[in-house]
Amino acid sequence: MLELSWDGFIEHISQGWNVGKPPYGYLAEKVPHPVPARRAEGRTKHRLILDPLRASAVTYIFQLRGLDKLGYDAIADRLNLDLVAYPPPEPARPDAALGRWSGSAVREILRNPKYTGYQVWNRRAMKKGGRYNDPKDWVWSPQPAHEPLVTKELFDAVTTVGRQRQGSRTTHGPNAHPATKRSYVLRSYVYCDICDRRMFGKTRHQISYYACQPDPNEHRDQPWFPDHPKTLWIREQILITCISRFFDTRIFGHDRRSHLTAALKAARSADDAGDRIANERAALERAITAIGQRQARLIRTLADGFGGDDAADDLDPEQEKQFRDAIRREHATLGGQRQQLAEQLARLQAPKQVERPADSAALLDALPHLEVDLALVPEEIQRRLYTAFGLEVRYSRPREEVTLRVTLPDYLLDGLVSVTRELEPWNKKSGPCTEVLEPDHGTRGGQVRQNRHVRSHLSSAPGGTPSSRSTRRSSSSWASRTAAIPWGSG
Repeated sequence: MLELSWDGFIEHISQGWNVGKPPYGYLAEKVPHPVPARRAEGRTKHRLILDPLRASAVTYIFQLRGLDKLGYDAIADRLNLDLVAYPPPEPARPDAALGRWSGSAVREILRNPKYTGYQVWNRRAMKKGGRYNDPKDWVWSPQPAHEPLVTKELFDAVTTVGRQRQGSRTTHGPNAHPATKRSYVLRSYVYCDICDRRMFGKTRHQISYYACQPDPNEHRDQPWFPDHPKTLWIREQILITCISRFFDTRIFGHDRRSHLTAALKAARSADDAGDRIANERAALERAITAIGQRQARLIRTLADGFGGDDAADDLDPEQEKQFRDAIRREHATLGGQRQQLAEQLARLQAPKQVERPADSAALLDALPHLEVDLALVPEEIQRRLYTAFGLEVRYSRPREEVTLRVTLPDYLLDGLVSVTRELEPWNKKSGPCTEVLEPDHGTRGGQVRQNRHVRSHLSSAPGGTPSSRSTRRSSSSWASRTAAIPWGSG
């Protein structure tokens, strides 16, 4: 009976029928039961249709999580600012309603794959306390069964945000903690290339740095610890200058297509190097296997008394001892050769494959052309820009090199365009400003900052209108390196 019940639920989901209460943002549309006998009894089944009052809230929640990387409570606070536009969920028991959004309600929406348009069953084990099952045990309908509110790519990206935010305070603007004396605009974006850990902000003589200081008691057993300096620092001013130049040339500049072409060409060269390394690895593996087979034959020769050769019976004990010693020496020599080949194989690492979608240039063309010094942009807008583009800054002290990486996902392109428009008041290529306010002076990283808040009209980006959704099928991700870092004083 359990097997029949399981098969029935699978068939129910395969046909696109909904099981249980409709998720927030959807309504249940009653459909007469497809079986005549059940239909005669007045039985019905349900399909999901959009709830016009709540569907937009679901899309907004996924955008805040995917674009701004906000936490559950932070998203709930945003929704609670306008409960008319974003009505809170209503539980099955009216007396348990909070009348507002909560972090747990947001979490339930972000975990529900039905918003992708597919019907999904067996997400939770109701007989085991309602715990969530492993996603590989979920049962999906083979085809979309209702209108989606988010794309499958956005849903998959949102599920990884929690792991990316682990141990980081990825919020916009200065740190709101009452004990905060100074905020760092690049917190949570800078990584040490040696240990792959986040670097933290420190201040010396009113100059901001990012530092990495491993704890010997905690990290002594790590493989990277012997090669890691006791402490390494880099100035915030240097990093912001590199980031501003990167966005100015590769993201917003008129020559961004040529930079992308060069990056793709370098990636193709990396693929060629990867093929060469793959061939070398295959050759080393074949050599190691051949040596292992020779060693196995030598061991069998010793065990079988020289292979059962009649000539071996005529050997005196001294000669037999010499033969056995020779076989052992040969086995030891082969073992040394095999160890050397194994070490070469371990050092031979293939380069990481870089995703290079065909329409990467179309994603760049959808962004406006700007010329902005990000050091003059307020911290809140800077962090919103960096978070939306998934900025990753990796500092390599041995090579004195900074590597910058951003990602342009097609399913968040509209949000990326909206974020870039916030930079227009600081665009050097903008037309005449209608109003200029008094400069706001401040210091960060030993650099005098002058923020001019202006109000101007947005100019249309060259190259026409952004490409349609049908042409955005992938994401563009590539990196830029800045070598020979100018250290300056301090």
